[in-house]
Amino acid sequence: MMVNVQHRSAQLMKALVLLSKQYPIIDVRGRGLMVGVEFGGTDGGRRAEKGVALAVQKAAFKRGVMLMPAGAREAMRFLPALNISEEEIVLALEAFEGALQEVFGPPKDYDNLVELVE
Repeated sequence: MMVNVQHRSAQLMKALVLLSKQYPIIDVRGRGLMVGVEFGGTDGGRRAEKGVALAVQKAAFKRGVMLMPAGAREAMRFLPALNISEEEIVLALEAFEGALQEVFGPPKDYDNLVELVE
């Protein structure tokens, strides 16, 4: 099971770092499968507008993914089961990206994002 955790953690972190280049995510951090993202301002600032994490949470929930706002800042926590599969991570990331698009609008450079993921 620990090998799965290492692989899924790397998969999740890599994808979230890629998403941080397209959306106002200023930090991706975590250990194992407990991973968090911190949102920045849509104006490029370090502070996100109040309520952004809750809006992303609601948009992700509509897509079948439960995420938890975390901390004093506008942050979101991923805490999947340790036996999560590669396919389930992909589905969760697709739902999360859909939630980001709903809250923040289209990504900065969609073509570049597709190239980086492939």
